Amino acid sequence: MMKPYNKVLLNRLFLLSLLGCLVGGCEAEQPIVEKIAPRTELVSGLLEHFPENVQSTQAWYGHYYMVGDTPVIPTKEVPAEILQSFIGSEVVIQGVWHPGEKWNPPTEEQNSLPRPTDLEQHGAVRGDGVKVSSIAPVKE
Repeated sequence: MMKPYNKVLLNRLFLLSLLGCLVGGCEAEQPIVEKIAPRTELVSGLLEHFPENVQSTQAWYGHYYMVGDTPVIPTKEVPAEILQSFIGSEVVIQGVWHPGEKWNPPTEEQNSLPRPTDLEQHGAVRGDGVKVSSIAPVKE
């Protein structure tokens, strides 16, 4: 037969171990996800516009505005109206790179729409580019 003192002690130890597990973390470990800081880009050159309603490779890829070979994307800070005022000018643009979206194969309705023939060569990502946070004309 157990002494009452030992019984109380065992009950307390059991409660402490149970409480320790609850408080101390018997939870499943959450994977650590590192946040990658977005890379800031600085591009300069001639700003060109490729309207959506014009059949061009740039427009098909969602590159409606280009500075040299780099697509640029209007934002709330620098909307399309402001970019329009700089078309044909040498500019310096700063912003964060946006990776775009993977293009899905066309549906039967879209199959007749024109699209670049070199999809395998360039990959099928649309809408990538620098999200414009600032724009300035190049000073000569």
